[in-house]
Amino acid sequence: MSKLRIYSISDEYIDYLRRDRQLSQVSDPKEFERSHTRKYLGVVIQSQNYKYYIPFSSPKKSDYILLPDGTSKIRNSILPIIRMITHDTKSGEVELKGTLKICDMIPVPDSELIPYFIEKETDIHYKDIIQKEYAFINSNRSMIIKNAQQLYIQKTCRDELFADKAAPKYLDSTIDFLYAEQKCKEFMSLREKTQPPAIRKSVKDRLMEAQNLVEKSENHSKTHYEKIK
Repeated sequence: MSKLRIYSISDEYIDYLRRDRQLSQVSDPKEFERSHTRKYLGVVIQSQNYKYYIPFSSPKKSDYILLPDGTSKIRNSILPIIRMITHDTKSGEVELKGTLKICDMIPVPDSELIPYFIEKETDIHYKDIIQKEYAFINSNRSMIIKNAQQLYIQKTCRDELFADKAAPKYLDSTIDFLYAEQKCKEFMSLREKTQPPAIRKSVKDRLMEAQNLVEKSENHSKTHYEKIK
């Protein structure tokens, strides 16, 4: 079973999608506010005939339930949002490192995927967060893929599935996957017209090389993480 990998997406592609009013909810990469190598990260899965990118999101107040005694509790994961819960390596306390926004996943061309190398992250604190998120992701790979597939079906077959009953409210704030796929095709078509064949081949070659480097990076990160557990 292959591992899920961490990627970023080109700003050009994100901007292209966000310029469309129907896709304005696509997560903003905050290009000018990044404090790390590539702050806009996520994992990629295969769904239908497309590679779908599921973005990471930082913990927010809405991810917690305020208890009567004033303390807070991490909410359980739901179909459109998976909360990446890990344990502190020193205290062992449960902590929320971030969320996977399946409701915001988008189809992405291979040419716009940018592999993220954990060992190249210079911010030690951020690197620790990513390593724990990476461990969570691959420990919960089946759940992530299952949730993504189920949400895809619910969204794309909404009229048929919920013809005689109310649809889940989260579908209203879920990306229109079929429309996003049309825009993805449109983007690739524009790239085909503007890039010479030699350059397109070079992009594919670079992607293959990058994926090989990612595999080496993942093995290194796994070894490092197991040492600090």
